[in-house]
Amino acid sequence: MPGTKIFLNSNWAAPIIVGATGIYELDLDGTTGLINELRVDATSMDIIDRTKTGYIIIDIVYETEED
Repeated sequence: MPGTKIFLNSNWAAPIIVGATGIYELDLDGTTGLINELRVDATSMDIIDRTKTGYIIIDIVYETEED
């Protein structure tokens, strides 16, 4: 849902805010970036819960290297 605040890795001072399209993509390909924690802001969850057509989908795709 647009306006949803998401926090990565306990970075409480700099939330990701989903834009008008309702889609946010984070591409860590080619980096050493890791996501250890993902939280959705409590107020954002309340708004989603109270909105008849409100929803949130978190889709994670990852690859591992095999020896």
